[in-house]
Amino acid sequence: MLQIQLTILQSDSYLGLRVNLADFMLPFVGVFILVSLYKKKTKLPIWQKPFAHWCPILLCGVIILSLFTSLVFHGQVSNWALYNKSIGWIILMAYLAMGGWVTTNFNCKFIYGFFFGFIGMFFLIVMYEALTDFIFWELGSKKFGWPGKEISGAMDNRNAFAFLALIAFIIFIVTTLTHVSLYVEKHSNKCKNIIVITSNIFCLFIPIILLLNGSRAFWLSFILAAIMLTFRYRARLVKFTVFGLVIGSLLAPMIYDKSIWRAFSPIAAIKATLSSDGEIYSEINNQKYDNSYDLPRIETLSNALKLNQTYLFTGTGLGGVLKSQSAEHEQVVLDNTPLWIFTEMGPLGFFAFIWVFLIMLQTLYRKPDEMIGIHDALRLSAFYMLLMFGVFSLFHEILYTRVMWFILGIALALPKSSTRLLNQ
Repeated sequence: MLQIQLTILQSDSYLGLRVNLADFMLPFVGVFILVSLYKKKTKLPIWQKPFAHWCPILLCGVIILSLFTSLVFHGQVSNWALYNKSIGWIILMAYLAMGGWVTTNFNCKFIYGFFFGFIGMFFLIVMYEALTDFIFWELGSKKFGWPGKEISGAMDNRNAFAFLALIAFIIFIVTTLTHVSLYVEKHSNKCKNIIVITSNIFCLFIPIILLLNGSRAFWLSFILAAIMLTFRYRARLVKFTVFGLVIGSLLAPMIYDKSIWRAFSPIAAIKATLSSDGEIYSEINNQKYDNSYDLPRIETLSNALKLNQTYLFTGTGLGGVLKSQSAEHEQVVLDNTPLWIFTEMGPLGFFAFIWVFLIMLQTLYRKPDEMIGIHDALRLSAFYMLLMFGVFSLFHEILYTRVMWFILGIALALPKSSTRLLNQ
């Protein structure tokens, strides 16, 4: 349910409210948790230091202050600022708290079940979309002229799905290699071989997603994640991933022959951005690159930099970037999370987010000699996920990714060298 995304209430004057299917269940789950806390059947989340309750409280304070700033400067609070950013932030903190509550009150089997279910559902969605992309769209485009589509995994935004794919890849690789090194490598070659085969099958779908999704930020983030994981696991990572990645790289163009054009579209995008007429043709399949997607984003980035000169110390307030855009043009979200935070929340809000971000990284990091259980692998997975969020967020606004905050809640409450979880 965290993976299924849709946009509602969209109109000419409002970009719409993007929600996940799980959001509709959140009030009922919240009431259940509050009742269990009131009856003292469960406990509040127990965060691991240096992360603490004051971290989300600080960020909530920044959002409230920015909302007030918007009211002062603009005389009103836009629907985008109130619903998407303010109430949306409360929902994110609810997922964070829920993840911490789950870790504090349930045993490891429940936690592992969520992660395995998340990866399994992701796996099934990718297989389904890859198959329909080939059968329905590709064959349909040849016979009936239907346009192709980019794989987005039941989400309303392909880049959101790309980030989800990156999370799934990191969690699967880190937990799999940790499980092998701790429990399998010294005991069962047969079991190890099964895990190697399973891991390569999973990795087989990564090139398919890279090509059919077309997210340039996914390309860059995946390469950086692969480099970091290679430094961490070295030769073991190669054994568990390379065969699947190679086979997937060969299969992907066969699934959709225009994938090659998509794969090289970043090069054409740069050329189109630098061109005055935008008439850039790819050397592959003689495809014309349409820069109508990139140019508005670049204009929005340029506009945000100008706003920083006017509202340098206070920020524009929530929704200030969209409000500043010309009424004659379609509104475009600022696709750079750090710049968006600095522009709308000011330098104090920006440094508050950076401070909490660094505290979370410090809390989650695990040294190689500290990896004594799968729960440590989950913490390390969240660490790499947060690093890749930092990279991905430079190109897209993905701060409001629900599943990321739920995973962070689970991981930030997992004790170091946990005797409590190991005994359950």
